[in-house]
Amino acid sequence: MKLEWKQILIAFILGALLAGGLGVLALKVNAHRRWGGEQGYARMVERFNKKLDLTAEQSAKVAAILEEKRKKIKAVRGEFGPRFEEIRNSARAEIRAVLDDRQREKFDKLQSKGDSRWKKRRPDGE
Repeated sequence: MKLEWKQILIAFILGALLAGGLGVLALKVNAHRRWGGEQGYARMVERFNKKLDLTAEQSAKVAAILEEKRKKIKAVRGEFGPRFEEIRNSARAEIRAVLDDRQREKFDKLQSKGDSRWKKRRPDGE
């Protein structure tokens, strides 16, 4: 099968977009593991207490600020998730259109494995 330069360019662009999206997800996952959830914010408050010698009043205020921001970040993640899925599904559909039947079957299996690995690592969906 001979590919035209337009097909190669489209595949390259889609690959770059997917790689960028995966890079953003990797950053998000690593940040979430370190600081995500209530435990992460509690560690952050402890670190600030230790490094900044906060008073009890300051510590309470910092904890309240971080809790408020944690809720806002969670809301943004909720907005971002569906948009990311839409882009990812669109890219998958466009890639499938370029493939022949045999390649499509392999591609679908690869995607299924990747999806199940993601769900195992992120059961909470974040």
